[in-house]
Amino acid sequence: MAMFMTAPARAAEPRFHLGVSAGSTTADVSEKDVRGVVEEAFSNDGYSRPTNVQSSLDDRDDVWSVLAGYRLSPKVWIEAEYIDLGTLVYQSSGTARVGNLFPLPGPLPASAEMHIETSVLMVKALVRWPLGKAFDVHAQGGLGVSRTHLQVMGLVAGGPRGVDDRHDYDNVCGLFGAGAAFHVGEHWRVSLDWMRFDSTEGDSTLEVSTTHDTVTLGISVAL
Repeated sequence: MAMFMTAPARAAEPRFHLGVSAGSTTADVSEKDVRGVVEEAFSNDGYSRPTNVQSSLDDRDDVWSVLAGYRLSPKVWIEAEYIDLGTLVYQSSGTARVGNLFPLPGPLPASAEMHIETSVLMVKALVRWPLGKAFDVHAQGGLGVSRTHLQVMGLVAGGPRGVDDRHDYDNVCGLFGAGAAFHVGEHWRVSLDWMRFDSTEGDSTLEVSTTHDTVTLGISVAL
């Protein structure tokens, strides 16, 4: 009598995964663009454009993200990710006059602070190259929709009012990056990633071009 033995079926590799990450970002933004937004805000609120300006720009902040992904093949994944890129803070001091079309005499001390808050909802492709069973390196790229909130707050000593100008912009941005990952068992993955986002916030009259470089440490679980 013939005897047949069959090997137990191997469990299918999970196709879906969820993850979170946190890290830091450094932004490359034109201080000239930012100063133009501040000058426009002062003009809109009835002041001359500030002069004798001294300024500083804090271009670093913390970031965090959440993502969901699907494995198309052992090497190719697609992911949808939301990332909060934090807030850039611009501060300046100088002088301004009351009135924009016909400024009154006597410049007055003026100060301003501008916040640039950015978040991105993106879809990206990730290509993996395994280095043994536990490690891989990967490259990623895609497109996203960025939401940027610009707020300018200013004060002119002795002026009739403060400056408070706010704008929200949605724009398409490109992104690319690379990273490395360590696999813990069959379901957990810890990754270190660098990504770059290029975006332009504003409209036809005012634009602020920003490049964010992020470094994050993330963890994901396969479902």
